[in-house]
Amino acid sequence: MTYTAYPNVVNNDFGAIGGGYGNTAGFAAAIPGGYGNIATGNGSFAAGRNAQTTFDGNFVWGDGSQTWTGSGANRFEVLASGGVNFFTSGELDVRDTASPRGTIRVGANQTGGDPKLIRFGDGDYVHIGENVTDDHMELQAASFSLIPPYGSGFVGINTSTPQQQLDVNGEFLVVDGNGNEQAYLGGDGSGGDVQVGSLNPNISNVAFYNAGNNSYMHIYCSSITINGGADLAEPFEMSTPGKEIPQGAVVVIDDENPGHLKMSDRPYDTRVAGVLSGAKGINPGIQLKQQGLLEGGKNVALTGRVYVLADATHGSIKPGDLLTTSGTPGHAMKVRDHVKAQGAILGKAMTGLKEGKGMILVLVTLQ
Repeated sequence: MTYTAYPNVVNNDFGAIGGGYGNTAGFAAAIPGGYGNIATGNGSFAAGRNAQTTFDGNFVWGDGSQTWTGSGANRFEVLASGGVNFFTSGELDVRDTASPRGTIRVGANQTGGDPKLIRFGDGDYVHIGENVTDDHMELQAASFSLIPPYGSGFVGINTSTPQQQLDVNGEFLVVDGNGNEQAYLGGDGSGGDVQVGSLNPNISNVAFYNAGNNSYMHIYCSSITINGGADLAEPFEMSTPGKEIPQGAVVVIDDENPGHLKMSDRPYDTRVAGVLSGAKGINPGIQLKQQGLLEGGKNVALTGRVYVLADATHGSIKPGDLLTTSGTPGHAMKVRDHVKAQGAILGKAMTGLKEGKGMILVLVTLQ
């Protein structure tokens, strides 16, 4: 039967139409049959129903559910609203013409609509990459979710037998932080500890911070081991008329400036408050401060071990001697008058000084 009202038309050289009706073929283009197909691009191909292209080298298949128009030259495009099935015992290979890579895009159309899914059947195993030495998989999206089946399964990274909702098998879980903090959570396989740290050598602090209310958080634990310091210190504002107070100096309460300290300058001073921390690289192990209220100033060792400036002019200092303030500014001396020393004791010497001035290790125990 011939449909004279809907003729097939070959409008250029070397075009061919195998059958159907209402089809139009251009130069070196081909249409095997069907109807409403247009292939006017050079060497193009259109088949099925209402598949149309004007681009060179364009392969277009339409299922007739709507007019399907080719989107560009040298493309393979199919409209199959009922689904697409590939059955093979070999490989489905999608790659770039110049190198072994390519792109598979699955999702909603460009004008919106419900999102589509990539779905794998029960018991299927999906492998991405050809080996285990140089494979790389990158996912780019506004958001990405790993959702176990029906919300009750487990997701594993580097493990095929996850034990929890998210099971990461490896030494470290690393958060790159755009190359800044480079934080990690994990362990190094020794010491029996769980580590929280950074891979950036310039990062030396860990903050437990609540970004929801912009405040630091409490830490609850059974014990703490301090490896970075030997004394307990608190920052105080210093009254320093004319000069800076050096680390290791003995400081006393400044009765003319409430809340401030100043360098000691008289013996047996009952206002003694501690030692300016940090001398000889011995830093505070614990620092006490109240955010927004008692901040700033110099760290003063209130207890623990710290190096102090000492004056042995009025008596050599031996380990175990009680120390108090002296007439030499910022220096401690050996207690010789225990009555006058009541309330003016700085602590006990842990190293000695036979004569002159120098620096000794003291166990700060104010009394």
